[in-house]
Amino acid sequence: MSIAFEIQSIHDFDNEGQYIVARQLVPGIHFTITSKSQLGGVELQEYLDMPRALDLTGQQHSDLFVFKPVNKVNDELAIGSVVQLVILEQ
Repeated sequence: MSIAFEIQSIHDFDNEGQYIVARQLVPGIHFTITSKSQLGGVELQEYLDMPRALDLTGQQHSDLFVFKPVNKVNDELAIGSVVQLVILEQ
């Protein structure tokens, strides 16, 4: 399974590593992160969250997701780039 996402931001935390915020380009596609999932070729941990982000009308964004890479992302993902979330079965 492959789903298109746009990279919104990448956050570094000293004690927790990195988090990647990305917007699902075709909302409503349901998915689960596995130990073999990749976002733009970057291996992901089995972690998925939705940030508490509101749109201009005060409604929660249902198309934003937070991913956690296995290793620190350097130049592999650029803000604004469109990448594929590839989900392989375990």
